[in-house]
Amino acid sequence: MTKFFCNYPWRHTYVEANGRRKLCCMSKDYITKDNGYNHFDMSKDHIVDGWNGNYMKNIRRSMINGERLSTCEKCLSIEDSGVPSMRSTQGQASYLEQTSADGSYPHFPKSVELHFGNICNLRCKMCSSWFSHSIGKELMKIGEEDPDFIDWIKKENANVNNWTPEFEKVYDWFTVPKIKRSVFDYVSNHVEHLNVVGGEPTVIPEFYELLEYCHNQGTLKNKFIQLITNVTNTNPKLTSWLSDTERFYVHCSVDGLEERNKYIRYPADWNTVLKSIDFYKYLVNKHHNKDKCTVYVASSWQSLNIDQLIDYTKFFNEKEVGVAFMPKVVSPIICNYSTLPVSYRKEIKEKLQAQFARLKTSNDYQTDNIEKIIKHLDVSESEDVERQNYILKCFTKYNDTLDKHRPFKSWRDLLPDLERHIIQAIGQQ
Repeated sequence: MTKFFCNYPWRHTYVEANGRRKLCCMSKDYITKDNGYNHFDMSKDHIVDGWNGNYMKNIRRSMINGERLSTCEKCLSIEDSGVPSMRSTQGQASYLEQTSADGSYPHFPKSVELHFGNICNLRCKMCSSWFSHSIGKELMKIGEEDPDFIDWIKKENANVNNWTPEFEKVYDWFTVPKIKRSVFDYVSNHVEHLNVVGGEPTVIPEFYELLEYCHNQGTLKNKFIQLITNVTNTNPKLTSWLSDTERFYVHCSVDGLEERNKYIRYPADWNTVLKSIDFYKYLVNKHHNKDKCTVYVASSWQSLNIDQLIDYTKFFNEKEVGVAFMPKVVSPIICNYSTLPVSYRKEIKEKLQAQFARLKTSNDYQTDNIEKIIKHLDVSESEDVERQNYILKCFTKYNDTLDKHRPFKSWRDLLPDLERHIIQAIGQQ
């Protein structure tokens, strides 16, 4: 087995909200054309153009040779810190056997992650206008009163918001009839595993149109559909569409309990979230292949929710909903819990360890991941105290400003212990 192998370049392609393509959701670089500069763009190119171009062939050859790729650094650095990443090594022998010496591979991807633009009804603290036009609209409105804040966000970039140049930009490349038909045809005829993301897919008409198209073509029955949703919206027709699939997963992006989820994923209503989860549980139970279908919640653990790790797991265990443990948030940097004050991380670690001892679970997957996350609270993102304190100042400024414009509780109300430790660290109220 080659050291840094991942099977995604052999079986998968990722279409980002802006229509450009990557190896996967964690890769840093866009797939480039053979000139080495231009990117493949869904508004101009077919979804599998460049599958055996120079970029993809070089990636495959490098992985076969055991090289550590810079575009894979997010996953690899997560693994270096002892936390599981999304890297997949299954089927390596078969993939390598079918790969030519130049790195070309004879089969087009049967797995696609498809982002339907950036239309979203939420304004999540760890997100940006790249994936939520609502955040862009909010920041533009704040900028009307406080232009210096917008200039500051641009300056801080990945520290606070994964900043994109055009806050007001709406990505809707998939609404062009010719492009939409091309994507629908490829998905219907070739894709076995479709991962649908947004924005928020359930507020985007084209998501439903794609399911209806495959349903009418009789191809849904051959597909594994994975829907990633913030579970604030459902459609009754999903009852027939998802029931027609070979199997489906519903990944419920829930980042805390009750008020905490509303704060992080503003303005998500908790009762709506729970009703939506029950709706998807109902669909699982009525599916002809229900043993292969599931609804599960997933939180990306970060500065604003790491203290709820055990309470969150216990709550959803009791609701008989699966819990998936996603990689921690590493960007924007203010959300990375490794940048929190050492004193706070120590306090949270002790609290979680005490709660974990009382958590009744025989699920090895949960146990292993919880232990790794708790252990990782010892890991500091940087030993540069001045740098860490600077990030904490960014954390307070960004969240305080947004909280001032949202009619809801602030992070200081919800996390008074964190507020206390940050004040001790940086000396600010």
